[in-house]
Amino acid sequence: MRSLIAATGLLCLSLPAMAEVETEKFKLDLGGYLVAHHSTQLFFTSQYLAGVNLDLQDDFGMETQTRSIRLDGHYRFNPKHKMEFSYYRLHTGSSKVTDRDIDFLDVTFSAGARIDSYLKMDIYKLNYAYSFYHTDKVELSTGIGLHMIKTASGVSGDFTADGEYVVGGTESINFLAPLPVLGFKMIYSATDKINVIGALDYFGLDIKDFSGYFTDLRIASEYAVLDNFSVGAGLNFTVLDLAVKKEGKLKVSQGVSGAMVYLSYRY
Repeated sequence: MRSLIAATGLLCLSLPAMAEVETEKFKLDLGGYLVAHHSTQLFFTSQYLAGVNLDLQDDFGMETQTRSIRLDGHYRFNPKHKMEFSYYRLHTGSSKVTDRDIDFLDVTFSAGARIDSYLKMDIYKLNYAYSFYHTDKVELSTGIGLHMIKTASGVSGDFTADGEYVVGGTESINFLAPLPVLGFKMIYSATDKINVIGALDYFGLDIKDFSGYFTDLRIASEYAVLDNFSVGAGLNFTVLDLAVKKEGKLKVSQGVSGAMVYLSYRY
């Protein structure tokens, strides 16, 4: 992945100049994020469980496809410095009659029980970006910032907890993970109407309550229909492997891929 981005950047730098890369002060992209596939696995331990691994799609029947509103943009202080922001969410759920016993946190759902489950992830991004190379053809920037991932997952139904049978109970887990990221972004002006954008964010950390890695790759193309408006489309790929060391230990492994379609405004 890194070699592909590097090769694309070198190719862009070698081409002759045709149209100036925009240095707009403000840019806002608003549209839809159509998730073609996402998979989520949870592994957790507690004082009651030695270790349980759950696949939310296989074990609970959650949909692998969903859709969401997505917001991206930036505010440019000057040609070299800007703040970037982004928000989107992944909310899904399911209802399934399980064909085996399932342990979730500290409770057990017996085979034959109907389980209602949900997963809600809200992703917020705020980055500072520095444009270290800017010609009339290409802009290259690097940045540092935070991805805030707010996660809530839970299941409800009839289960056994501490030897007692509970009817219509709910068990859930919630956490907010602040993930520091490093980013690289390239904007290539293919014509006076078309810009091609590639962006990569990455983190790897091991701090008090969190450890793991995160990779987010976005590739898009925008077509200017008016002086201040463009339409855009692209692809987004995300991989998350995160351990949360609270109340035992929870590990989340997730892969998400999908398409973006949006309207862009700038001035």
